[in-house]
Amino acid sequence: MRRLTLPIIMFALAILAAPVFAGYLNDVNEVIAGNQIGIGAKQMAMGGTGMMTIDGTAIFYNPANLTRIPRIEFMLGMSYNKQKSDITTRAVGEESGFDVSDSKSNTRISSAILTVPYPTYRGALVFGFGVARLSDFDRISNFYFEEIDEGEVRTSNEKVKESGGLNQWAFGFGIDLSPRISFGGALMVYHGKHELNLKSPLYYAGAMESDFEQLLEYRYIGYGAKIGLGMQLSRRIGLGMAIESPVMLDIDQDGSEIEFGIITPYSTVEYELKKPFVFSAGAVSRFDYFTLMADIEYTDWSQMSYSDNMAMELFNDEIEEVYKEVLRFRIGGEYVVPSIDLALRAGFFNDPLPYQEMLSYKNDSRYGYSFGFGFLVDQVMMIDFAYVHGSFSDSFILESPDFVETINLDEDIKNDRLFLTVSYRF
Repeated sequence: MRRLTLPIIMFALAILAAPVFAGYLNDVNEVIAGNQIGIGAKQMAMGGTGMMTIDGTAIFYNPANLTRIPRIEFMLGMSYNKQKSDITTRAVGEESGFDVSDSKSNTRISSAILTVPYPTYRGALVFGFGVARLSDFDRISNFYFEEIDEGEVRTSNEKVKESGGLNQWAFGFGIDLSPRISFGGALMVYHGKHELNLKSPLYYAGAMESDFEQLLEYRYIGYGAKIGLGMQLSRRIGLGMAIESPVMLDIDQDGSEIEFGIITPYSTVEYELKKPFVFSAGAVSRFDYFTLMADIEYTDWSQMSYSDNMAMELFNDEIEEVYKEVLRFRIGGEYVVPSIDLALRAGFFNDPLPYQEMLSYKNDSRYGYSFGFGFLVDQVMMIDFAYVHGSFSDSFILESPDFVETINLDEDIKNDRLFLTVSYRF
């Protein structure tokens, strides 16, 4: 018995998620596809540009640039995220509706990375090991709708709380192939959990018809790899490229539903989700005190697929129809004030949602801006701070067996993030 739930189990995470289409896709896709929170305060302050970065985060962005790290470095990062959703529901054709706002925030350790140069006669060989939070599933959505049915008022106030995330462990290296060309690679292991709590009470003529509640839990473990190339075309210009292999995620899903005090457990479902190739490129231009960076990233999300479960494999055709290819773009700049060892940074990013628009679903592309600063302490410790703001909006047309009216649901999602990274070079 699910009315507006599975269409709604999904309200996006601003910079990193997107809505799910009930009747088309399982919500596990929604929390994986296009959901990346970014790594490193310096990189996030510059719009998320990391392909030509020169610190430990290179193991996740482009392992080839590990060769630019001259000394042992340890980096620790924290992040704060606040997601705000504004949802309006109204009957199709009506101008007025019902508005509900809600928000959720969290603070977590987001990364820990160690890089170690290995002594060589010429060139550089650097190893790195680290863990970072790749995707964040913490969010909340809340909506209200009512209509008149045979002279009586029917109402529903549905609320979805979600928590968890996907962590990425990496072990990699970077090696100089020539004075101006470096190569790198990394093996990735993924693990995480996604918990969802949905409450959907339904009232008719002032009396409760249903107090449905649903609890779901998804557990992830997977693996993948990444290779990268870094090139210094001149003293001021650098280019980088990277390819991320398809990521294979093994997923265990279970849960239960509760209605009028009766608990009905679900059977555990196991299946595999394959994420597609990711192709990235970046450029950097360095001047005396100013640095400009730009990154692009291409992913064809329609190539995502299920396996190892015949029931889930039935969704693969719908994935090809509903998902699309996306090109992410990020640009950022840094200005260094040499007299006080202070770096000022700002950036912009465009992060399209990975879903096709349809008659029943429309969306505006995710976009946002960032700024921050960093300062050097005693020539060995760097402290970086970033603020990132992202937003987008979308619209659903929903039909529910519990309501006579067809429902138009509009949502505006805003996401504010703070990043703090401290790195120490021995």
